Amino acid sequence: MTNVLSTLRSTGDVPADAETVAADVARGRGALLRRRRRRVAGVAAVAAVAAIAAGSAGQFGGGRSSGPSTAAVQRTPSTAQQKSATAQQKSEAPQQTPDLQFAAYHGPQPAGFTVDTVPAGWKVESSTTSVFVAVPPGTHTPKPVPGATDLSRGIAVMLQGMSRLPADASVTKVTVKGKAGSLGLTEDKGAKWLIYPDSAGHNVLVQTPVELGLTDSQIVRFAEGVTVTGDAEAAAG
Repeated sequence: MTNVLSTLRSTGDVPADAETVAADVARGRGALLRRRRRRVAGVAAVAAVAAIAAGSAGQFGGGRSSGPSTAAVQRTPSTAQQKSATAQQKSEAPQQTPDLQFAAYHGPQPAGFTVDTVPAGWKVESSTTSVFVAVPPGTHTPKPVPGATDLSRGIAVMLQGMSRLPADASVTKVTVKGKAGSLGLTEDKGAKWLIYPDSAGHNVLVQTPVELGLTDSQIVRFAEGVTVTGDAEAAAG
């Protein structure tokens, strides 16, 4: 022991007193507590980041959900899809015929109406006291059914009778032989009706299927050449 003390004295490493030892222990404990607090704070930060990431994944559909999603993802159509839809709409739209020419009509005049002009190349399919129908070239004409006239294939002239444009129709105001007329789509959108009065007080109806592609001005041009005779009668129905 004497040799140990002598050695310590010679090297200057003398055992510390109790106060010094207590101070060292207190500093050690303080450092240990600071390290523990840092570890706890680090774990909490990691947990917070994980929670935010999980919430974001659930919001944007990146993770599994036990219930319906609360956020709807709106998908914008691609350029190719937009072009395809536009092309389809164009293909379904009726092709107008702006170059359609009118020619003088020299055939037998119907009993109920006289017609000055018809679209060039068209032929008369029906001519009675109640209706006049002209159809485009190449139109298939089925065998006539007694008492019935097919108005779906060509431009037709008749008296208005009880026919009316739909209340919600988009009506274009036109002038026929100086008289105000109304032009609009039928209820099923399959045809245009031009309704106007003539100078003798008849209300005339010109029907044109939309698929034929005649413009409003062409329909009015045709109506300008129509004259109602005294033998005209309203079609039944």
